[in-house]
Amino acid sequence: MLAVIALVGIIVGSIAFIVSKSKQNKEGKVIGNVIFIFSVVLILSQSFTIVDAGEVGVQILFGKVLEEPLNEGLQAKIPFVNVVRYDIRLQEYTMSSAKGEGEMYGDDTIKAITKDNLEISIDLSVWYMINSKKVSNIYKTIARNNYDLRKKIVRPAVKNVVRNVTTKYNFKETIGKRQEFATEMELALAEIFDSKGITTDRVLIRKIDPPLSVKKSIENKLVEQQNLETKQLELEKAHKDAEIKKAQAQGIADAQEIIQKKLEPLYIQYEAIQAYKELANSNNSTFIIAPTDPNASGMPLILNVERSKSK
Repeated sequence: MLAVIALVGIIVGSIAFIVSKSKQNKEGKVIGNVIFIFSVVLILSQSFTIVDAGEVGVQILFGKVLEEPLNEGLQAKIPFVNVVRYDIRLQEYTMSSAKGEGEMYGDDTIKAITKDNLEISIDLSVWYMINSKKVSNIYKTIARNNYDLRKKIVRPAVKNVVRNVTTKYNFKETIGKRQEFATEMELALAEIFDSKGITTDRVLIRKIDPPLSVKKSIENKLVEQQNLETKQLELEKAHKDAEIKKAQAQGIADAQEIIQKKLEPLYIQYEAIQAYKELANSNNSTFIIAPTDPNASGMPLILNVERSKSK
């Protein structure tokens, strides 16, 4: 648009200059020169454009797409060319059940049917890049910008591939063979993307959720497993407690046996000594202690003798 205005300005300025010169009109000549110079400067400013790093510019001349794209940096162009820029850096397209994580605000998880006829929910991210050499064809035949490309190609292709690949796996395999599952999606997606000028980098499976009925069943099994483990621990603890009590009882029995074997004679002797003390303090009896054991540890023989009367 600016280039067109500049061209009109050059024409108007030139006409004004010629007319003023023929009529010797100095003011008209000055105005014509100013318009001409301004228009030339405007034309020159439209002859260059800056393409940012990570972008490629598609040149459009009067509605026609030029085959040669503009790479990053300061680039010369035809003044009347309009430049549409595409981001060719690594991009991410996420489809998730969590709000705010993906392109869509709400629940955008992919529903797919497994080989064993279970409907699972898959959250994933796709990394991809636009092929810089094919941006002109993308603009001409597919999408006028990055957003349009995601809407028309990336999103439908991802959903289609995920659903097709999921039918080859049962639910357990989608979990147990998660990497293989993602790799097969990646290969299938690359085949579609390549034909549209897009390079696939990686498919990342973020989450796989089973249907509610299966999820509830899994939760119940986990609860049962936890209860079983708890009971097993309680049983092991009971066995251990029984062993401890058995050991304690054995210790007590052993101690009692030792007391009976080693300490009983001394205890009897102790009781005998206490009895001797009582006899010694008695006014009614006289006694004689006769040891019955060579070690003087046995029970002594006690002889009662009547006290002689005092004279």
